[in-house]
Amino acid sequence: MARNRRRSRLGQFFYALRYRVGEFSLRATVAVVPYVPYPLIVLFTSVMARMSYILLWKYRRRMHENIDLALRSDMPDSAARHAVVRRAWRNFARSMLDTIAVMHFSRQQIIATVKLEGEEHLQKALESGRGVLALSAHLGGFTLIGARLGAAGYPFSAVVKEPADQRFARLIDGYRAQLGIHTISAKPRREAVRGILKALRQNHIVLVIADEFKSGDVMVDFLGIQAPAPRGPASLALQPPWRTTIPSTGRR
Repeated sequence: MARNRRRSRLGQFFYALRYRVGEFSLRATVAVVPYVPYPLIVLFTSVMARMSYILLWKYRRRMHENIDLALRSDMPDSAARHAVVRRAWRNFARSMLDTIAVMHFSRQQIIATVKLEGEEHLQKALESGRGVLALSAHLGGFTLIGARLGAAGYPFSAVVKEPADQRFARLIDGYRAQLGIHTISAKPRREAVRGILKALRQNHIVLVIADEFKSGDVMVDFLGIQAPAPRGPASLALQPPWRTTIPSTGRR
């Protein structure tokens, strides 16, 4: 909210307008997916991915910087590295489309469509009755994890950074709920930890996207540079879920 007060009224208007455009675009996409031939939707998604690649230059630049750090020695050709970024951008857009598509699937269809490997390890971990703290990243089809586990009947919660716009945040939370995903807001921090521990005590699977949270981090060597690694997942894994005290994170 403080950020909105620092904006001019015109800036606040366009800030809110961005969310309203995103909201109605998302609502429209979710509504029409069942009635439009899927190849046509894929084509439309590809066009939108190209447009967003051009418009969202800050994210594009960040991706290029990361790919350069990771692949420069193995892939000295800059054009080839740029191609990797474009493919990653397109694949991310496609994963969003796939997630919207499964919202209209039955549980049986989701289970048949999304392959799950190593389920026996998950079942063994849940046998202890202490819940499972799952760690993932913005990688591959991560948006389908909750849909697939929820369809199989696993109690599933996800820790997310909510959008600043509360109306848009409620919309996204509602869509997650349709897929059997309970949302735990990452802020305020202490409430998030309480929510996580409560879910673990109820033997839920709690998903944390490790590369999304950078506060209270520890600097580690990653690809030859010092990078922040969040300590939250490790701290929570060491916290017995039956305890009611909240581990200190250094910030609130």
